[in-house]
Amino acid sequence: ESADAVIIGGGIAGLTAAYSLVKAGLKPVVIEQRGSVGGLIIGGQVGPVTFDLGADSYASRSQVCAQLCEELGLAVAGPAGTSWLFSEENGATPLPFGSLGIPASLDDPDVAMVLSPKGLERARQDLTMGPEAGAEREGLDDLVRFRLGDEVADRLVAPIAGGIHSAHPRNLTADSVIPGLRAGLAREGSLIGAVAAIRGGGPKGNPVAQPVGGLFRLVEGLVSQILAGGGRIETHRIATALERGTNHTPWAVSTFRAERNPNPALPPLPGGEGTIVQTPRVIVATDGGQGLRLLDAIPELETQGWEVPQGVPIVHATLVVRAPGLNDAPRGSGMLVEANSLVSAKALTHSSQKWPWLGGACGPDIHAMRLSWGREGEPYPTVTEAIAVREAEILTGARIEEVLGSKVMHWGPSLPPLTPAHLARVAQLHEAAATLPGLAITGAWASGTGLAAVVPHGLKTGEQLV
Repeated sequence: ESADAVIIGGGIAGLTAAYSLVKAGLKPVVIEQRGSVGGLIIGGQVGPVTFDLGADSYASRSQVCAQLCEELGLAVAGPAGTSWLFSEENGATPLPFGSLGIPASLDDPDVAMVLSPKGLERARQDLTMGPEAGAEREGLDDLVRFRLGDEVADRLVAPIAGGIHSAHPRNLTADSVIPGLRAGLAREGSLIGAVAAIRGGGPKGNPVAQPVGGLFRLVEGLVSQILAGGGRIETHRIATALERGTNHTPWAVSTFRAERNPNPALPPLPGGEGTIVQTPRVIVATDGGQGLRLLDAIPELETQGWEVPQGVPIVHATLVVRAPGLNDAPRGSGMLVEANSLVSAKALTHSSQKWPWLGGACGPDIHAMRLSWGREGEPYPTVTEAIAVREAEILTGARIEEVLGSKVMHWGPSLPPLTPAHLARVAQLHEAAATLPGLAITGAWASGTGLAAVVPHGLKTGEQLV
């Protein structure tokens, strides 16, 4: 077969790249080995309501995400309610205002509820160290421990950054998860001041947003535009090889029907009769492991032996329950959990409180929530409805009277932690790929995690190949 472009991978990166190509009048083919597109963004009905079963928001700092929603005719709204922190030592406490656990002010009374007097005194050293101290430290954990001490790193940053990025802060690059943090340190003279500047000095706006109706509406909108523009989306299809073609069609992609692997933890297997798609443009938008397996055949890229950091396997349990004790949102819109012996979950989102449209859809005494599991160094979580209900009651302090619906989702390794060494090698990979006409690479491992990084990179990747 032949096509204007082939996008290997139908996650949000691949879909945004395809959308850029369609807007330019091209008709791309998107190949996705799963039965649905969108990657970690997926919606579904649980009990009486339909909402997000995976990722549910994007960082509001990304104007590109907001503009994309506007292009697709999607109204956008921010969350309601406050966030909390849960630990075995302190129980449930309000989450101090800041960024990924770094407070915007050490005079915030919520900080004193989490830190000991000694820990708070150590954190205050950040205010007098000067901007040069620790400025060369790229890792989030390393930077926070040097500037603010171990308690801030362990009690605030580890549970919050770990809950959001599914990685220990030692495997996260500070500027990739809090853009402008080290530049703010140089400008403001302290990490506390840098975060205060990033957050505008106070809670004046929501750090995240979503399309009304759920983040999965973004995927639906992209799919609709791709198909309307003449593009094609082939699910249950696996790409097994990427090869150089001729001058007229410089790339050839071999694809097969994706068949279930006997080991469900492993990727699908190729089956049936293969198809070769010849194209002048190919975008690799898979996860890092599959992407490198395809790119290894191209000697100019020098990818042999490169192993992309593996993310932590994630499990989500979504519940819709009858629980009048949650009507007053005793834990706000949800909480992040410090590792402890009382519960195994790392986070709970009170979804119907966080997103007012969903609360209205649920009705009186009905609440939607989601619990998340998956910490670095822990075995793959075993989660049942009973476990989710028990831990939800512990975390919220409210009794669940009836379960109206539940859904457990297993994601496998995702959200790869992007170390400084990995980001440096990714930059070299993009430079090498730019020398090969018609080839581009995108996806979380090649752009940075989070929609604020993935969506702009996917759109730009498509535009570059037009």
